[in-house]
Amino acid sequence: MYRINLLGLLLLALMVMLAGCDQNTEEVDYTFSGEVIAFPDAIADYVIRAEDGQSYEPVELDERYQREGIRVRVEAVEEPALTVAEIGPTIRIVAIEEL
Repeated sequence: MYRINLLGLLLLALMVMLAGCDQNTEEVDYTFSGEVIAFPDAIADYVIRAEDGQSYEPVELDERYQREGIRVRVEAVEEPALTVAEIGPTIRIVAIEEL
């Protein structure tokens, strides 16, 4: 009886530890605030122009942020991709929030 309870306790502890492992621990290459710029008839759909003037081309920008002129704070990793626009570094957004 005690062995079963001890085993159950160990399994429960393992499940709790593993539950926290899905958090994003990926290191970001870029952290910046900027403005979303839309290019509906151009080669690039959306670009985020940072406050320092650097433009970034997101690989996939969530639909909630596909609005011209909104200000966002972004954490992203470099995502090498061939693009026709070549506007700036191509990024995969890890975290984004509207300011």
